[in-house]
Amino acid sequence: YVNPFSFTFEDVMRDHKKGYHRSMEVGEFGIGILNYQGCVMQGFMRGLELKSLNKANEEALDQLDTFKLRAYVGMSDSYRYLFGVMLKEDPIDWDEIEALSHRDPTVDKFDQSDSLKDCMILYTRGFLAFIYRRYAMADSLFSTFMFLTRGDPSCISILAGLYTVGVINAERYRETGNQQHLTILRKKTKKLKKITKARGRIWIHLVLILEAEDLAVTMKNKRHTNIQHAYNIAILAAIRAGCIQDAAIANELAGEHYLQCGSKDMVGDYFVHAVDYYKAWGCKIKVDDLMQRRKKFLKHVNDPNRKRPEGLTDDGKGNYLFGITRDTFTGAITTRGTGIEAFIDAKDGPGGGAGVLVFGSELGDGVEGSVGLDDDELSVLTDIA
Repeated sequence: YVNPFSFTFEDVMRDHKKGYHRSMEVGEFGIGILNYQGCVMQGFMRGLELKSLNKANEEALDQLDTFKLRAYVGMSDSYRYLFGVMLKEDPIDWDEIEALSHRDPTVDKFDQSDSLKDCMILYTRGFLAFIYRRYAMADSLFSTFMFLTRGDPSCISILAGLYTVGVINAERYRETGNQQHLTILRKKTKKLKKITKARGRIWIHLVLILEAEDLAVTMKNKRHTNIQHAYNIAILAAIRAGCIQDAAIANELAGEHYLQCGSKDMVGDYFVHAVDYYKAWGCKIKVDDLMQRRKKFLKHVNDPNRKRPEGLTDDGKGNYLFGITRDTFTGAITTRGTGIEAFIDAKDGPGGGAGVLVFGSELGDGVEGSVGLDDDELSVLTDIA
């Protein structure tokens, strides 16, 4: 629940599995199923394949029904809606989401007995608005979510309040020029950087995405190679961390940046790779969304001879998969990649110092040198910015 910042994904899933089995053995069915649901939530945050996660979530709902645990149904049902929409099995109700975004928690009182359900409805609807680039709506939904979850130490609440809200404010600053959004972005980036420094670098790629966004919205020269390098490093870090959905989002953000500043010639393969990663994740609505909105830049997306994107393997049928490991608990197909240790210089590893993120030639296109994270005020992109 709290430890994904410092424990590996495998360790967190192992503990959830252990908690599930032991709780069910002694008749603590509510705690057991919460552990099961925890696997689904962690799997979603780490980009496990959506179709399998949806099946696991359905199993959680079946168990909740079997043991008459109505209090937790709203949480699992929210994920069922989210997965169903992303898999194109259910329609998205923008009117319902729009109405929800206008609710003011200081005026429209939320029923405390339904707080878990309400929080997860806000989170899942907010995420849909976020990936559909409806940033004003997403901003409102996550603001209410943060109000209801204030003080909650869980990873899902902290990352939503820092990374997701950070990206939203970067894009809101791009749209409106309101300095307040830039201030929020930088505060969120600084706080998330401190967390990754103190509690583990598993989520360092989210800091890199925020810093790439900061450069993109503030540099006067929107074509500067520093921006491109920042996005490329963030994308690669997301892939190495095993978070395919964040790689997809970062590719899309980069492509949209160059379109919005009138640099169509620099879009390159960002949208193509975004489609690849969304497809491998199983997010059909985003594949369709990009194919409709950015069709002009996706002419060779189905070319069987093009180079495969980083981190994906061809299944022999023209489909890209993010590895071939199947999780025995959720059934999700994934690979965790080489993990964040791929970025740690061996000489500064365990027992040898704080460790240094290495952006050498094998990790980035033309990005050289290494960047330390020992100074809170020092950007992890200092060497290239």
